[in-house]
Amino acid sequence: MSDTAQDRYRQEIADAYKATERVRLAAKVSAAIGLLGVVWTLVALATGAMGISEGLLFLVATALATVVPAAGLYAASYRTSLGAARMEQSLDAQAS
Repeated sequence: MSDTAQDRYRQEIADAYKATERVRLAAKVSAAIGLLGVVWTLVALATGAMGISEGLLFLVATALATVVPAAGLYAASYRTSLGAARMEQSLDAQAS
């Protein structure tokens, strides 16, 4: 493999690791938004501003809307980091 191709390959690997970090950050933001929704709902339930059935429905909706996508984002970041590691190992094997 030529040096130019190796440099592009290495840049692609570095970009994959950066993408992994961005996806993990997005997952953390999604989980934080979900946590805020849960806290808000619990406060509304405790103060009587929201009924029990409405509160439970809102808690379930918040979990589905935030926690589930966050888990999906973490899974995607894990797959991306594994792919980048495989690319890095194949580059190292070709260089040897």
